[in-house]
Amino acid sequence: KIENQISEINSNRNKYLLQVECLEKMNCYLQKLDGVSQLQELMGYEGLAAKAYFAAHFNNVVWKGRKPRIKSDYVNSVLDIGYTMLFSYIDALLMCFGFDTYCGFLHKQFYMRKSLTCDIIEPFRVIIDHEIKKAINLRQIKQEDFIVINNQFRLKYVENPKYIKFLMSPIIENKEEIFEYVQQFYRSFMKGNSITEYPRYRW
Repeated sequence: KIENQISEINSNRNKYLLQVECLEKMNCYLQKLDGVSQLQELMGYEGLAAKAYFAAHFNNVVWKGRKPRIKSDYVNSVLDIGYTMLFSYIDALLMCFGFDTYCGFLHKQFYMRKSLTCDIIEPFRVIIDHEIKKAINLRQIKQEDFIVINNQFRLKYVENPKYIKFLMSPIIENKEEIFEYVQQFYRSFMKGNSITEYPRYRW
C-alpha cells in the first residue's frame, strides 16, 4: 500500500514542497517496516504514511485530511463511496474463490467486519485516490453536489449515477489486475506458500 502511495505521489511531474517532504517521510516509514515485529507498530507506520500521503495527494483542494466514515467534507464522502465500491468488488471476487471474508490476517476478526476484504483492498485504494483527484481537477466532483445532514456531507440522490460512473470506471479498467491478484493469493494460500511468494500489486 505504501509503495503504491509513493508511486502515486511520484507521478506528479512538478512536485510541490509538501509532496517532496511527503516522499521523504513515506520512504523513511517504508524502510522501517523491515524491523517491525509487532502489529501495532506496523499499523502505526501505516497510519503515519497515510497522513502524509493524503495531505500531499489532495493538494488540489482545501480539506482537513482523511477521516473515514465521518464524512466531514465532500472529499471524505467521495472517498468513502469509492472505497465502498472497490470493497464490494473485491469481496465478491474473494467469495467466488471460496474465502471466508470475515477471517483476516492483518485486520483482526471483529464483529460484522469482513477483515480479509479489508486486508486485500489496501494496495488497490490508490486506484480510487487517483481517480478522485483527477475528477476534482475536471470539476466532476463539486461541493454543491452534496447536502449536509447532521454535520455529514451526503451526495444528492440525483447525482448518484454520475458519481457511480466515474468511480466504477477505474475499477473496471483494472479488473484483470485485481482478479489476477486474488487468483494468485488463492493459489498461494492453498499451497501454503511463504509470505514472500504471495502476490504484490504495483501501481
